[in-house]
Amino acid sequence: MKIKNSRKLRKLTILTSLCAILSCSAGGGGGSGSGGGSASNTPTPGNSSVAITNTRFTATPNLAKLKEGIYDNLYYAQAGSSNAAIDGSNTTINAMKFGLDIAGGYSVQHPTTINVKKGGTAFWSNIPGFIDKNIITGILNNITNLNNLTLNMDSGSTLLIGNDSDIKLSNSDFSNIISGIHSHLRPTITGTGYNEIKFNDSKLFIDEDINLDDDNNKYFKTLPKITPTKLVLETNKNLIGTKDGQVAIKVSISADNEGTIKLTGKDSVALFSKKSISNQGSIEVGENSIAQYTVFDTSSSDNKNKNERTITLGKSSTGIRMNRDYNNIGGLTVNSGTGKILSTAEKVTGIIAYTVDKRHIAGDSNDFSIENYGEINLLGDKSTGIYVAGKGPTEMDNNGKIIIGASSDRNNPSIGMFSTNSENDGENAFSGTIEVGKNSIGMAGINGGELSNEGTITIKGDGGVGMYLADGTEVPTREQ
Repeated sequence: MKIKNSRKLRKLTILTSLCAILSCSAGGGGGSGSGGGSASNTPTPGNSSVAITNTRFTATPNLAKLKEGIYDNLYYAQAGSSNAAIDGSNTTINAMKFGLDIAGGYSVQHPTTINVKKGGTAFWSNIPGFIDKNIITGILNNITNLNNLTLNMDSGSTLLIGNDSDIKLSNSDFSNIISGIHSHLRPTITGTGYNEIKFNDSKLFIDEDINLDDDNNKYFKTLPKITPTKLVLETNKNLIGTKDGQVAIKVSISADNEGTIKLTGKDSVALFSKKSISNQGSIEVGENSIAQYTVFDTSSSDNKNKNERTITLGKSSTGIRMNRDYNNIGGLTVNSGTGKILSTAEKVTGIIAYTVDKRHIAGDSNDFSIENYGEINLLGDKSTGIYVAGKGPTEMDNNGKIIIGASSDRNNPSIGMFSTNSENDGENAFSGTIEVGKNSIGMAGINGGELSNEGTITIKGDGGVGMYLADGTEVPTREQ
């Protein structure tokens, strides 16, 4: 049998029979499907005087500035058709080109001149796995008859680019690699202002504690030399800072935290990536800050933002923010079963997904969705557990626990799950629980889209509301 719920809602709707919307003692007593508790201590539900607007309190950093200093995976092509085509010639290497591919070694058979322009590189080598200075000098010494080479290096050119390498911060000194080449075998090099070595599509492992307040710390000095597209804070290591506007880790491909990140200043970001974020450690941020922030600007199966441990938030801050620059590319945010997003401060958002109303020329068929399997516990006033904004197909699902505290103002309440996106499909799943305090709301939607409750919503204070739908937000037709 089909049960068709009210459609095209234009007024406040409070739904108390979708599954289990419970009232229980404000002191924290249990509840049941029939209401739970005695009449004397059962909270009084809210009514249609509640007003919800598009306005929520979410940290919005300067994205253009945040992307500064992020290194992309670049494509270099060989200037000639092969090493043999360059061997014995006088060849000019322009930007984004390389001369000799020295992966696996090479023997320079004839006197050869390579003129390397800004942005170009004399040597290229794929060097997967962990490397250090000794490995690099070993690669150079594996070129036989290197003294047959004359290298004319322009300022801004590079001697060697290593590709796909893993580098530990403690082993990131690659200075003066020429000195590691046997003196009688060294090439003739002319020019100044060139780079001895650079890396492409590298992964940097932070295996030392770093104080971000020190602008001359080893980590900051190493980044422009390694130009990592992937970065990992290792287990038991710390990135700490107290200044406003700090960013602990920002990369183009993947940012992974296995240690501890603590930024107590305002307007900070712990992890930022254009593709993938994983937190398996601890993150704490101060006011108006973001713990994990992804901005997806291209189609990729790697578009994912995942928390598996603990995020602690200050006032007006956000646990996980997932943006997409186009409404037809996918992405996923997951707060896993072991993940916790915690705060006692006001105006906090656990997870937000935002879509720009613009189409990508190619796009993909991947979903853009939020999945909570863990705990979102926000006890501060005017806070939001999960929030979907912008315009574009989005899914938000709660399979875990959302705990929302009391609200001081019924007209500006805390909300467990909230959508202002007309194309949102939100659900408190069968295993999901939402608990709200005084004057707070379990689930709310305005501007259209769909919201449904298959799980449990518990109201633990006077004025609490189970569900609020307005301005076209609907409960989907369901099969029974």
